[in-house]
Formats: sequence, C-alpha cells, structure tokens
Amino acid sequence: MKNKYLLTIPMFCTLFSLATTGCGGGGGGGTPFYGGIWRFRGLKVVDTCRISNESVFSTTLTVNQIEDRVVVDSGRVVLEGNTNEEDGFNVSNSSENGNCRTISQYQFKDASDGDAEAVLAITTTCGVARCELGFAGNAERSSGKSSSDNEESRLEEIIADAINATLSFNE
Repeated sequence: MKNKYLLTIPMFCTLFSLATTGCGGGGGGGTPFYGGIWRFRGLKVVDTCRISNESVFSTTLTVNQIEDRVVVDSGRVVLEGNTNEEDGFNVSNSSENGNCRTISQYQFKDASDGDAEAVLAITTTCGVARCELGFAGNAERSSGKSSSDNEESRLEEIIADAINATLSFNE
C-alpha cells in the first residue's frame, strides 16, 4: 500500500473544484489499460457532513475502458470519465434526489502497475446547504472476480448518508 496521504491533498483540491465545473480527461495513442476489478481503501480526510461512519471506506470497483474513455461500476452508482495525464483516470457521477445534487468522483494516479494512489470525493448540495466527504488511499487491481467483503461499504450508502446530513443542515 502506498502511503502518500499528504500528497493526495492537492488531488482533493482538484476533485472538489471539478465538482462544480465537471470532469475532464486526457489520453491518446498508447493509453495504458486500467480495466479490471479494483479494491479501493481510503482513510477519511475530509468530512464537513459530520457523518459518524467509520474513518475507513473500502469498496470493490469494476473498471471498464475503451481507448481513453473509462466507466466505473460501484454497485448501483456508475461513474464515467477519461484517462488522465498522471497515469490514471478521473471518473464522476452527478445525481439529483429531490432538491439535492450529489457529485461523486474518483481519481486514480500512477495506476498502470495495478497499484494506484486514489481519492474519492463526494459533494452534496441541498438548497444552500453543502457538505463534502473525502477519502484518500490506494486501489489495487486484482485478477480475480469481485468479492463480497463484510468490511466493504457501498458508495450509494455513503451518498445517502451525505444527503441526510446535508438535509439536516437545513432544519
């Protein structure tokens, strides 16, 4: 496991700024292939939602890729994006639930060897209330199939918690 959490802080700044502007990407000829089953494990480093969940988020992601286009399946949440210039990819999903909008984003860096620095950023806005969650850690590509690990969380559960927390700010 790469232990570079301090280096991921700039990645969060980028992800949270992309949350309001969209997600870009790059790539081209000779783009590395990142497809496969990845296990993400990150420590909570940002939590303006004040969610009392565990400080570690682990999940299994299915990554599909055609040229520089990347699609990540995280249970019921599908994130789309592109490869980036840091030997990885950026993917995001925007969803609406009532008057709430949630943007979820993963950024993988240095991923072609199957061991990536990775961050997950979630921003939820309900009316004027806003909360942000961020997890920094790593993701490892496995050769096996996705497994159901009792320690794993689902992205949709974290999103639901963030929406509930943001709605409570309006009360």
